[in-house]
Amino acid sequence: MAKCMVPVLNVGGRLGQDENGILKYSDNETKTFEALDIDLLSIPELESMMKSLGFPSCIAVYWLVANAANLEFDLKEIKKESDINELRKSLLENDCVNFQIFFEHPVSEPIIAEGNETVNLDSDADSLSSSHDSYECAEDEAYKPPLRMGMS
Repeated sequence: MAKCMVPVLNVGGRLGQDENGILKYSDNETKTFEALDIDLLSIPELESMMKSLGFPSCIAVYWLVANAANLEFDLKEIKKESDINELRKSLLENDCVNFQIFFEHPVSEPIIAEGNETVNLDSDADSLSSSHDSYECAEDEAYKPPLRMGMS
């Protein structure tokens, strides 16, 4: 019989040291997903979960060792399937039901375009198109220097 585990994704926070120098993940929210067959756990599956929360890409994926007391020593990066196997082994050995996943992802910064209109950097490039502009840009036609007075 397949063993099912519940992934808990930590999102929206920041990883850093507290006032005592201890590594903490603060200001985060947790998103609990439906139980999944631990044998079907994979890097693409984790990335799919992250994308379903609105994060289009990730820099790194980490898992927290079951029953861990310290993020600094018990947070492991997932780079390849052998890391997923280590995660599975840890979960089965500790008879865990939930497991913690952390994603390092780029943060989008809004930019100001055309007055006060805010455009998200993750939006399509088409939304930044100058097709609705009332002026022509250099791409529209070849540059023609202005005529100088007194020159023929």
